[in-house]
Amino acid sequence: MPGNDRHKGVQRGLNISRRMALKLGSATGLMALAPSTVGGSTGSEPGTGSAQSYYDDWPIDDGMLIPGPEFESEWQRRRYEYGLQWHAKQLANGVFVVGRDPDEYIRNDLTGFEFNANWHLNHLHRWEDIDIDIDYDAERVTLSADGVTPRTAVHHGGGLGVSILPRGEDDVFFDPVDVSTALPPADEMEWPMGDIDAIEEDHPDVDYGTLEHAFDALFDNESYEDPQLTRGVVVIYDGKIVGERYAEGFDQDTRHIGWSMGKSIASTVVGTAVKDGHINVDDPAPVDLWHTDDRSPGPRGLTKDPPTSEDPWGPPHVGNNYYNDEYPDPRSDIRVRDLLDMTSGLEFNRSAEEEDETPAWGPADDHIYVYYGAVDAAEWSRDNHLRHAPGTVFQYRNSNPILSANDVVRGAIGLEQGSKEHLCYPRNKLFDKIGARSLVVDPDPYGNFLMQGHDWATTRDFARFGLLHLQDGQFAGEQVLPPWWTDEVIQPSAAEDGYGGLWWLNTNQESQEDVPADAYWASGVSDQRIHVIPSEDLVIARNGHTDVADWNYVNSTIIDAVNS
Repeated sequence: MPGNDRHKGVQRGLNISRRMALKLGSATGLMALAPSTVGGSTGSEPGTGSAQSYYDDWPIDDGMLIPGPEFESEWQRRRYEYGLQWHAKQLANGVFVVGRDPDEYIRNDLTGFEFNANWHLNHLHRWEDIDIDIDYDAERVTLSADGVTPRTAVHHGGGLGVSILPRGEDDVFFDPVDVSTALPPADEMEWPMGDIDAIEEDHPDVDYGTLEHAFDALFDNESYEDPQLTRGVVVIYDGKIVGERYAEGFDQDTRHIGWSMGKSIASTVVGTAVKDGHINVDDPAPVDLWHTDDRSPGPRGLTKDPPTSEDPWGPPHVGNNYYNDEYPDPRSDIRVRDLLDMTSGLEFNRSAEEEDETPAWGPADDHIYVYYGAVDAAEWSRDNHLRHAPGTVFQYRNSNPILSANDVVRGAIGLEQGSKEHLCYPRNKLFDKIGARSLVVDPDPYGNFLMQGHDWATTRDFARFGLLHLQDGQFAGEQVLPPWWTDEVIQPSAAEDGYGGLWWLNTNQESQEDVPADAYWASGVSDQRIHVIPSEDLVIARNGHTDVADWNYVNSTIIDAVNS
């Protein structure tokens, strides 16, 4: 960890900008084009590579920006504050979870460009308008600007990630506990639980030259419309790593954010509870609010009015807004499977979808707000009306994995929110079972896992997660998931043939026509991916900062490489 001094942006504007420019113009802290080779590692500490930055050619469009002190409305000011919340958390993750230099991380990960995950923050603020206070002793990041409430994110340590503190609060509302791995270091254990003998450099089935062609495409920052900016890729074939490559400044020990790959991790956490006999996927979801006799409005104020439509499901925002003895809570019909298939039917607005005229960056956009709102994410997810009958309509919403990883697991096993038993559950039942020492999930300030997309791990550990599924839930001789899990749960849902069990499926082969139909993948923004291709005995894990231009080419080329 960096030293115990404080890194504070005492002055704003050009002073911070110049400090970043000096670092970015020197031989430190830049993500580079030059990769390490198959089976190798850069050998450098994360964030210390030297090369050209591929971000300098995409300047921010000043016309989209809102200068900090010049707010035209209260809504504009609050949106600016939401941006501070989001970036305080991301910067705390980068500094304390990943271990990167803050100026380098801001420049390469948190500055908004159209081709990366944070492009939509351009209109929220400029970094030169912000005071940046990083307290290495308390492991806190506070961002502040004129006219806006300062916002703070705190790193818990001990295997827990980062939480945004609610407005006006100095601490979280649960007792963080140490959930660090109990495993010996990876260099002391054999693959797959460790890294000893992990790499097969001379597999008779593998054409390593063809494999290099696939890697070259992933690391090509010149030939496509957008630079590929891949930071790490690992390919497992026949149970061993047959190839991996990292961008300069990154290596096998660097954590990356997985974004929505966390949804597939949430599904797998539920699978461990199923394996232990606590619950079945077709059971009603054990969310107490949906099964209680108390018909009083929940925390978000659901009405007790009778239905206003003859259609029992009503038009959106109208049907099912009732809670009395004559009309039992229809959410009690939601099964665990419906949450895993994104077909729960819960009202949960998402501004990115055309049918929602919801303004982005605010509480009305439920889907994104649970990332940065510093709210009880499980409560925000469970206390909503039904928009559709459970199991009938596919809606990609963060409420489903949040409830799966939290309410379903807690309700099935009898755990309290924010308890040591719940906070340790993913580590004890999943992460340490597959050697995923680096895996960290951020909690909200109320002790819920933000497993919809605030997950961090090395590319190798993400690949281990894929290997668990490739091996039908078995890992290093232990059955971690039910052996039937991938055959029965990671299958097309009744409402969407390209999705099931919180995984994306290649069933219709629309996006990857040259890849077998049995392929499935965990997917996060900017194409964080874990591809599992059972018929080819392959796992392909990739982390990076932009979308991959042609997954069909990459994956089909890797398939060709292992069929030489």
